Amino acid sequence: MKIGQAAQLTGLTISNIRFYERKGLLEPERNDQSKYRNYSEQDIRRLKQIILYRKMNMPIEKIASMLDDPAVSEELVRQQLQELLNKQQEIQGSIDLCRKLAADHAYDGENIDFYLNYVKEEEKKGHSFAQLEELVGDFSEYSEFYKVSGDPVFQFLFCKVKNQKLFGWVWFALWIALSVFFIVEFGFGDGHMPLVVKAIVIGAVLVFLWYDFIRYCRKKRKYTVKYRKTTAP
Repeated sequence: MKIGQAAQLTGLTISNIRFYERKGLLEPERNDQSKYRNYSEQDIRRLKQIILYRKMNMPIEKIASMLDDPAVSEELVRQQLQELLNKQQEIQGSIDLCRKLAADHAYDGENIDFYLNYVKEEEKKGHSFAQLEELVGDFSEYSEFYKVSGDPVFQFLFCKVKNQKLFGWVWFALWIALSVFFIVEFGFGDGHMPLVVKAIVIGAVLVFLWYDFIRYCRKKRKYTVKYRKTTAP
């Protein structure tokens, strides 16, 4: 099909399609006789993938990597999610500062030092919270919580980002509560197994599970740092 038909099927403009071609994201075959580009169904699918990734505010360079090597897609989407969450946090901080200035009617700049200190304190709080939030997100990925949140049956629960975050925290807290429960119930409860043996067995299992999770986090950070170094200008 010609570029006009491809534009109609995808909702893109002809200039958009040619832009993606110049960037190397699309290489349609050319007709031997007319030399016109001939767009296949595979090209249309590729264009739709590009549209989807651009809706995620994904840079062209990352889109190219995902199209050429689908194996890196999962990690790149996770990175993009984290970057968007960081931007969201920055924007929310700016919104809160605007609201505070508006509420205080502080437009003359007389108390500028007070508000600069306020910003510093809020940034410190936000940084600590962001680290804990990232840990909860890592645990959700590690425990494959997405299999539940992505199930169509539970879409009514996870249709909003706030709900996804809330249930992520609940899921993380539940695992911690279960760990404490097993230690208390089986480590100090009645039974035929000696207390020391119980403590060793339960401790070994819990240490293994949480160690494996920490190892997963370190591996993920290492991969992220390595990727950023290789893609840095």
